[in-house]
Amino acid sequence: MSKKRVAIDDLLQEYRQLETPLRTLMEAMAPILSSLAEEREVKLGFPLQQRVKTWESILDKIRSQRINVNKTLLELQDLMGLRLVTLFAADLDPLADALGERFDLLKRYYTGDRLEYDQFGYNSLHLIVSVPVELGADFAWRKPPRAEIQLRTLSQHVWAETSNLFQYKQEADVPRILKRAFGRVAALLETVDIELDRVRQERAHYRDSILDSLPTDELNVDSLQRLLETRLPRANAHSADDYADLHRILLALGIDSRTELSGIIDQRADEILALDREVAELFDERADSDGGFMTHTGLVKLMLNEHLGMHWEQAMAGSVRQGGGQ
Repeated sequence: MSKKRVAIDDLLQEYRQLETPLRTLMEAMAPILSSLAEEREVKLGFPLQQRVKTWESILDKIRSQRINVNKTLLELQDLMGLRLVTLFAADLDPLADALGERFDLLKRYYTGDRLEYDQFGYNSLHLIVSVPVELGADFAWRKPPRAEIQLRTLSQHVWAETSNLFQYKQEADVPRILKRAFGRVAALLETVDIELDRVRQERAHYRDSILDSLPTDELNVDSLQRLLETRLPRANAHSADDYADLHRILLALGIDSRTELSGIIDQRADEILALDREVAELFDERADSDGGFMTHTGLVKLMLNEHLGMHWEQAMAGSVRQGGGQ
């Protein structure tokens, strides 16, 4: 018992020495992960989550014999934990590939691989990586630190957090009377991932193969975005573009066809793009590298002002009043 007590005291002292350097390393890793997701155009459900394992958690796992530390806490693979939650299941493996290229990958596995086809349970893609110590402050590392990077979808996250709350880590943990209900929830959440991937694929097919040859003059969010991508400079395209909001404005102003909007762009593009270049020169620190300042939707709103002879918001207010009086 005394040897165990000494060992625990030694580990606590080591933890106190490691906590700040680990936190520094993790905080240096976090923007790298977020940048990789952005570069691969992976849409996240919410910002990256990160944590350094608390001493209380480590001690609880030692007491319950869930972990065994022989010499140093750096033996643990999840002292640093980072989590990226994606909207689409199809993004998990490409994102893992990118992370494997950026860091020294020690292990990669799906937690759900242990499940049989007729079983349900927690599923997530886990990467264990060796963290380059040069990312953090100077520290005499006894052993290269490791981090666990979890990649999961929103649906998988819902399941993981719920099952963690109930302490249902595997199917065998679930009371028999609740198994059918939990099985239905698991199947629904898995179906959500499958169907979201399918919808995204069909939308991409629609945008790439069908949209350019639509037999109708329909103006919807996707055809609006494609129209602006083809008619306006690429430098002005921006992730801040809210095509749904612009579509709402256009419909409120009675502009409901691609032909009509194209006509407005034909008439007003030269003067508005010239204005955009002037603004970019005045605020070059905020302009994109190749000269664009206004976003696509911002350019169209300026064109609407010129086309209508008044600010588009005033025109919308007048349309609402006219509609209400009829």
